[in-house]
Amino acid sequence: MYKKIKICGFIGLKLNDLLENNNGEEKYKSLINELINKILELHFNYNVKAFITDCELGTNMWCGEIVVNFLKNSCREVYLYNILPFRNREKNWNSKYQIRYRNLIENCNITAYLGEKYTKKCFQMKEKLIIEHSDIIFATCNLENKNKMKRLLDLVLKKGKSLILLDIKTLEYIEFY
Repeated sequence: MYKKIKICGFIGLKLNDLLENNNGEEKYKSLINELINKILELHFNYNVKAFITDCELGTNMWCGEIVVNFLKNSCREVYLYNILPFRNREKNWNSKYQIRYRNLIENCNITAYLGEKYTKKCFQMKEKLIIEHSDIIFATCNLENKNKMKRLLDLVLKKGKSLILLDIKTLEYIEFY
């Protein structure tokens, strides 16, 4: 039986949000393992062949790297698309993250910029585009941030998309299909 190829969009936490909630090295390793396992499950069990990210610091960068390191190196039919809010986003990051960011961008099949410079709405526009072009949204989040969660849920459910939430505090999933 033919299965429709699906696209998964990543919406995640900035690095500082993640580190504020990190309870040490063990929690960090557990989060990375959860991300790896879920992305592999999305690919193999849900026929996700394309992923959309924004290569932002934190979980989106990690998810993009997982796609590149595990899937693109072993599967020929895996695509990584990149929607960036503006050019030279990484210029104020430390050199370690700039290198990771540039390596990730080089491995994306397509990179699109919403604009040349930062605007007040560029990050919201980026999230809307990721949601618009994805079948499944995989969001890593802090479920205690009620305002951000309500906005994300409203947007995703209005569009009729599937949503997988990974709470960084408990490392538990909530899935809406």
